[in-house]
Amino acid sequence: MIRKSGITNFWTIGLLSAIPYVFGAVAMYLLGRHSDRKLERRWHFMGSAVMAALGVALLPAASSQPTALIVLLCIATAGYLGMLSLFWTIPPRFLSGLAAAGGLAFINSIGTMGGFVGPTIVGFLRDYTGSFSTGTIALGGFLIAASLLAWSLKRFEAE
Repeated sequence: MIRKSGITNFWTIGLLSAIPYVFGAVAMYLLGRHSDRKLERRWHFMGSAVMAALGVALLPAASSQPTALIVLLCIATAGYLGMLSLFWTIPPRFLSGLAAAGGLAFINSIGTMGGFVGPTIVGFLRDYTGSFSTGTIALGGFLIAASLLAWSLKRFEAE
């Protein structure tokens, strides 16, 4: 995406692609710390998911503007990684003992498949519609669905 935005130097592309992950690491730390302090995880998770969804869904609009693209990548990555750090607080609220071990293994398995399914969906939608934006909007929709699912989980709150 960065290369398609007009930046051709590979060194610059590499440096620019690291910036969103710096923001993501900071977001993981700050969101985790703030949600621990407030004993509130659900709204933090939902906010992170919506932030990631907006960042991802708006990426095609900034495809030819490198600065806007990097900003949106930072927003999407911060939201996604912040959401990811909060996600792992969910299973212990529902599972304990042996069920927790099996549940965490199952979640990891599904997550690993997501690394295949997500890009496949984006690729399929790109081939089907001829547009990359359809796939990113679909990913944004999945993130919104995750935020709505979190909203429905009352046991997600810290006790």
